[in-house]
Amino acid sequence: EVPFLILGVPFLILEVPFLILGVPFLILEVPFLILEVPFLILEVPFLILEVPFLILEVAFLILEVLFLILEVLFLILEASFLIQKTHHNAETYQVDIRLV
Repeated sequence: EVPFLILGVPFLILEVPFLILGVPFLILEVPFLILEVPFLILEVPFLILEVPFLILEVAFLILEVLFLILEVLFLILEASFLIQKTHHNAETYQVDIRLV
């Protein structure tokens, strides 16, 4: 493990100038971060208010899916009635119905 630590020393030495160069940018960033805090605090109540509306939207989407499923079931039911009616008419009028 010691040889790897010794090999890492030059890279650490090379990294120091970049760290020193980064400090002024970090110092410049602090006031902007401080200015951002009140806006983040103001945003929290709006996010909290948005939650019930999102829950309602999800509920309506679930209802819409259920209604679509019902609609499909009614279409299947209607199709089966039409098939039965067509079959009954074919028997009544003795028409030869063949699926193509």
